[in-house]
Amino acid sequence: MDRMVRAAEELLEERPLAAVSIAEIVRRAETSVGSFYARFSSKSDLLAAIYERRFGAEATEKSREYLAQFAAREMPLQLRTREVVRNMTAYFQSNRRLLQEMALRAEQREEKPPPGSRALRAHRAVFNDGWTRAFLAHREQIGHPDPERAVRFGLFVAAAACRDAFLLGEPGAHGLETDELVGELSRALSAYLTGAESGAGAVRS
Repeated sequence: MDRMVRAAEELLEERPLAAVSIAEIVRRAETSVGSFYARFSSKSDLLAAIYERRFGAEATEKSREYLAQFAAREMPLQLRTREVVRNMTAYFQSNRRLLQEMALRAEQREEKPPPGSRALRAHRAVFNDGWTRAFLAHREQIGHPDPERAVRFGLFVAAAACRDAFLLGEPGAHGLETDELVGELSRALSAYLTGAESGAGAVRS
């Protein structure tokens, strides 16, 4: 089973799952079609296993450990912002194909919910909560009247920008190298967190 999951992950880096046959998966895994169907009823089941491997309980626990250490480290807000954005871009780059598959299946409503979506949402929630705690250590520098709302919204916007850049290839990131994208997003997020008070006050009044 582990060999088939790894083989499917490798093939997904080359092309969409719809273009990958079960015969190719078992051939790369050096096993048989019978072995495949003894463990999975379809490629959708295999995809769910890939999501569990990438974003499941074991991976999430490792992420919690990293986030706890990250929150405990003392660093300037700008440096913390850049590290968060760099981590975020790396996540979208390394999981680009899997996230595209999730979006495609959600759009086609082939699965309700798509395979692995619960594990993926739980994994993302752990990161959002951990990063929020880390940013709130700089609460006095956040210009918004509701610092936690500002942090969570800022993370949402940065993640959306990364998603569009790496999954959709939107023109806003056209011509930017990854380091340049990290720099621009870091500046945007830092500016929003530290200078959002006047805009937020205008809305509230």
